[in-house]
Amino acid sequence: MAEKQTECQVKTMVNLKTNYFKKMCLDTLASPVVSANNTRTQQRQQLQKHQQQQRRRQQQQQQQQRRQQQQQQQQQQQQQQQQQLSKVKNSHTPLRQDRKWEI
Repeated sequence: MAEKQTECQVKTMVNLKTNYFKKMCLDTLASPVVSANNTRTQQRQQLQKHQQQQRRRQQQQQQQQRRQQQQQQQQQQQQQQQQQLSKVKNSHTPLRQDRKWEI
């Protein structure tokens, strides 16, 4: 009876030790996996951050281009208006000059 009890105790001790060592081995095996996962996560975050920065830059460039186009359109409209005004003025001035000479 005493032999069986000590045998059981030895078995439980061995089981505890093997479980402990198994856990230690699994932890050491898992640690590279965990660090690899962390590295992947960091890389993914860096990539996302970089992509966001690129999107912001593109949006800013597009806004600048739109502003420039609007400014160019406004300038063209102003030039056209000035040209039309000058045409109207030029078309009327000779008549007036003629009238002056006629008088």
